[in-house]
Amino acid sequence: MIVTADLGCRSVPSSPTESTAPLLRTSSFNENPPKCARAGILLVRLHRISRHVSPRSAGCSILALISLAFLGAIPYLAIVSARAGSVSLTSFFIAGFFVVLTVPISLVGIVSHLTHWFAPDVQKYVVRILWMVPLYSLTSWSSLLLQPISEYTDPLRDLYEAYVISSFVYYMIALLGGEEALSETLERKDPLLGEHPWPLRLILARWEMGEEFMLQCKTGTLQFIVVKSISTIVYAVLRPLGLYSEGNFNIRSGFTYVSLLLSASMGWAMYCLIKLFVATKEELRSPKDWRPVGKFLCIKGVVFFTWWQGVILLILRNMGIIGPIGDWDAHYVAKGLQDMMVCAEMLAFAIAHNYSFSYRDYLLDGTTAASSSVPYSNMSPTSGTDVDGGTCGLHSEHLVPSIRQVATPMSVKHAIWSSTVPRETLCDIAKLSRGTSSATERTKAWGGGGEIHFQLAESV
Repeated sequence: MIVTADLGCRSVPSSPTESTAPLLRTSSFNENPPKCARAGILLVRLHRISRHVSPRSAGCSILALISLAFLGAIPYLAIVSARAGSVSLTSFFIAGFFVVLTVPISLVGIVSHLTHWFAPDVQKYVVRILWMVPLYSLTSWSSLLLQPISEYTDPLRDLYEAYVISSFVYYMIALLGGEEALSETLERKDPLLGEHPWPLRLILARWEMGEEFMLQCKTGTLQFIVVKSISTIVYAVLRPLGLYSEGNFNIRSGFTYVSLLLSASMGWAMYCLIKLFVATKEELRSPKDWRPVGKFLCIKGVVFFTWWQGVILLILRNMGIIGPIGDWDAHYVAKGLQDMMVCAEMLAFAIAHNYSFSYRDYLLDGTTAASSSVPYSNMSPTSGTDVDGGTCGLHSEHLVPSIRQVATPMSVKHAIWSSTVPRETLCDIAKLSRGTSSATERTKAWGGGGEIHFQLAESV
């Protein structure tokens, strides 16, 4: 016979020698355990699971759960807003469905680079490029709910577009070993690559392969930063005065001149990028395939396609094809369509960016090494040794030999700092503003930008 003692949440046999099998079959505890016992069992199970989960995996899981919660609520909120006749809230929640998916995907890619900072001279440009997708997505989403805020978010997004274009050309130069290595590579190329198609050949002389070709491509890209910055200032000045007339192509509209100037500048920057890509596509695919076509299409799609998409929508508005809907006039409808389309498109671009700009391309090839404390300024960019001939803990087997890798990743703090400050862009704009000839006095910096003085930090 089994005698149980009342212990609140437990039932125990009166004798340790008696079998507990009947207890397991007949005890009400196993069939209907008290609430405190069920909570204890759940906590024990969660603790056992947490011991096998890394902090990074736990963070990703929490982010995924929050995203799923929002995804479940957004369709309901969109339906409620549509029944209430609110166009702004309906469009806001529909676009939010894509934003909730886009931002976590982009952040995972960014954080993966920051925590695997093995090729800092290259990855800093990648992180700058990856921030473009969540920035586009969030600014467009906020404009759907608060239309007037677009007067401040649109100029911010325009300036970042120029920043991304410059970062991409620096990224390509860094992948090819830096300015000096790239110039030497271009000198061995077919001189016909410096020719221009008709009708550009009527007004442009052939670019000599080598340093001149590289500088012309670089200058043609950096001019877009200057033009984009000037056009943003003009937009901010003329719009409050009523002189911008967005979408109106006439001689009295500032939009006409800004659009023509931006189109010419954007077209020239794209032409220079294409020339550089065609001349170096073999080096970008071998001995390591950097998937240059995917990278090129990602940049072109986000920056150039979305801009022309917005211009076309504004033209359709002025032609009367796009009219008012609900509490939105025709102007808000055109802007709202652009913002909604950008939010949806950024989800596709976030997935494409994570593939084309993956952090796995810069990982060491399964090897480990001790932490190094040698500063970058003492390292040779091509040999993996310092200027005195000693080894400095670099690893080049996995990447192209001219691309520098550290044996131990830099800290996240240094990674964020180096990926934020565009010192190389500011230095080159200052040099190129004095003419192409002065730009030939290049520094020894990696990727063509100012000297790097970061110290290799401890492993994160």
